[in-house]
Order: sequence, then C-alpha cells, then structure tokens
Amino acid sequence: MLLACLPVPPDSSTHVESAMSLQISTLISHRERPLCSDRSLRAVARVGQAVNLAVERFVTVGETIADDNPEIKQDMYEACKEARLAGEYISDTTLRIKLIIINQLFDK
Repeated sequence: MLLACLPVPPDSSTHVESAMSLQISTLISHRERPLCSDRSLRAVARVGQAVNLAVERFVTVGETIADDNPEIKQDMYEACKEARLAGEYISDTTLRIKLIIINQLFDK
C-alpha cells in the first residue's frame, strides 16, 4: 500500500492544516490491477464530503455551546474555525485525489 503525504498548500495558516497534510494519505493499493473504477472514484470524493458535513454539524454544536458560555466563547470559536478549515481541507484533498487518479488513468 502506498502512503503518499500530500503537500501543505501555500496559503496554509494553521497548524491543523499542517498536521492534516502529514496525516492524509492517498491510501491507494498498488496491485497489478489498480482499483480505479468510476464507482470507487466517486466513493473517494463522497468520503471527503461526508467528513466535511460531519465536521460542520460538530462545529454547529460547538458554536452553540460557545454562545451559551461566555467564558469559553472566544477559544471555542477559534477551535470551531480550525475544525471547519480541517473539514474543508479533507474534502478538497479527496477531490484532488480523485483527479490525480483520473489523470493517472489517462496517462497510461
């Protein structure tokens, strides 16, 4: 199994994105027959979208908690902002992975 770390985007400004870029990998199995059906490519993109949606729901709850607790409001909003960025990064990364796989298929 190939685990290729993705580069940190040039506009990355938070440590969360930096850590995410080191942890997110393509998870593509190297076999004689690559796993690259249209169905699996769509699944890759859907995983990122599902993670992003789950993060958005989590952040909504976090922001509600922040609104109800003024003593932690600022820290909680900052954490929610970082979580939202991480969710968007995951979604964008899975879409890029899909495009990379498609490009590799056409290059062969």
